[in-house]
Amino acid sequence: MTDAYFTKQFLTGVNPLKIRKVMSIGELDSQLQNFLGKDTAEQLYMADYSELDTVAPPENGYKFYSPQVVWTFEGSELRLAAILLRTNQAGVESVLLSADTAAAAPNRWLFAKMHVLNADSQVHEWINHLPFHLMIECVSVATHNHLGTTHRIGRLLAPHMTGNVFIDWAAKRTLIRPSGSLAESMFAVGLKGALSLGGQFGTDFTNLDFPERMNNRGFPKGVPFPNYNFQVDGFSLWEALAKYIKAVVEDEYTSDSAVEGDTAIQAWVGSITKPEEGGLRGFPDNILTRESLSKTLTMIVFGASVFHQSINIPHFEYAYVPHRPTFLKRWMPAGSDDMGWQDLMDGLPTVEEHTQTYKVLNILGTHSECNLLSLYQAMSNEAMSPFKPLADLVAELESISEGIKKRFNSQDYYYLDPARVACSIDH
Repeated sequence: MTDAYFTKQFLTGVNPLKIRKVMSIGELDSQLQNFLGKDTAEQLYMADYSELDTVAPPENGYKFYSPQVVWTFEGSELRLAAILLRTNQAGVESVLLSADTAAAAPNRWLFAKMHVLNADSQVHEWINHLPFHLMIECVSVATHNHLGTTHRIGRLLAPHMTGNVFIDWAAKRTLIRPSGSLAESMFAVGLKGALSLGGQFGTDFTNLDFPERMNNRGFPKGVPFPNYNFQVDGFSLWEALAKYIKAVVEDEYTSDSAVEGDTAIQAWVGSITKPEEGGLRGFPDNILTRESLSKTLTMIVFGASVFHQSINIPHFEYAYVPHRPTFLKRWMPAGSDDMGWQDLMDGLPTVEEHTQTYKVLNILGTHSECNLLSLYQAMSNEAMSPFKPLADLVAELESISEGIKKRFNSQDYYYLDPARVACSIDH
C-alpha cells in the first residue's frame, strides 16, 4: 500500500468524512507539534481518531490505537508526513513514525498505515454508517405513524424510507445482538465499544447537515479540493434536492403559521424528539417555519440517499484486509528495527477470520434497485399535473449524472452519480 493509495482512501474511499484541514497547530498532539515545528507555515491536513480513547480495551483482545495522521499540501496534492499511533491504553506506548520511516523500515511504515485504517474502520462503521441507519429509522417510524402517504410531506419522504426498518431489524439481530454479535467478532472495538461510539458521537441529527460538516472540516462549497469529488458531487446534489424540497414546502404551506398549525407535522416532530419515543439528539425541538421544515427535510432526504450512499456502496474496499482491516491482533513492536513479513501476517486476521467480514460487508455494498434519477424521472412522468420544480430537479440530476460520467477521473469516484445513488437505506 503506497502512501498515495493510503491518502486516496481519505478522499475517494469508503469514509470520506474524516480528513480535515488543520486550522491551528494546537489541534495536533504535542509529539506531532514538536516533529513539525510549532511555527510551521505549511498547509496541513489531518485525520484524528481521538474518539477511540473513550473505548475500554475490548474483551475480544483485538488491538487498536487512537491515531493522528498528518499530511502536507504541496502544489496540488497531499503528501503523507507523519503517523502518530497514540493510545491511552495502559502499558502501551505511543509510536511516532514519519515518511522517512518508509525507507529505513518499510514494513513498520506499512503496519502503521494498517493501524490507521483499522481505526478508520471503527469510526466509519460505528460513528458514521450504523448511526445513519438508526437515525433514519427513527424518522421512518415517525413518518409512518404520523404522516403516512395521505400527507404531502409523508409522500415526499416515503421513497427515502423504503427498506430501512427491515435492514435495521436484521442488523439488530446479527451485527449488534447482545450475545454472539458480529460486532464482537469482526471489529476491534467489540460490541460495547461499537455501541458506545455510536451513542456518543454518531446518533446526532446534526451529523446529516452536509454543508455544515464540510465547512467545519475546511472544504466549503465553491472551493473544490483536488481529487475530492465527494465534496463537489455532494454539494451539487445537496443544492438540487434542497431547491426541490423548498419548493414543495412553499407550495404546500403558504406561511410559517401554516407549518406551526399542521398538527400532523408537530406530532411527527414530537415523536422523533421525545425521550420516551425517538429521542433523536440534535433534531429540532420545534419546527415552526417553512425554512426550518425545508432544511430538516433536506437533511433527511440527503442523509437517506446521498450521504448513506457515499459511506455504504464502497464497502467492497473491505474485501482486501491489509488495505482495510476491521481488527488487528498486535501492537506496533517497540524499537526502530523493521518488522519481518511474518510479523505483519501475525498482526492480520487469518483468511478464516476474515471470511465472515468479507461476506457481510459485500452484502452491505449491494446496489439498490431504486436510484435518485430514475425515482424522480418516474415521479415527473407520472405526475397528474406539471410541477415545474420537479421537472427542474430531474433536469439537474440528469446534468449532474452526465457530468460525472464525462469527468476524467470518474472511474475513481462515481458513487454519487444520481443514476447510482440509492433512494433509501435498504442495504
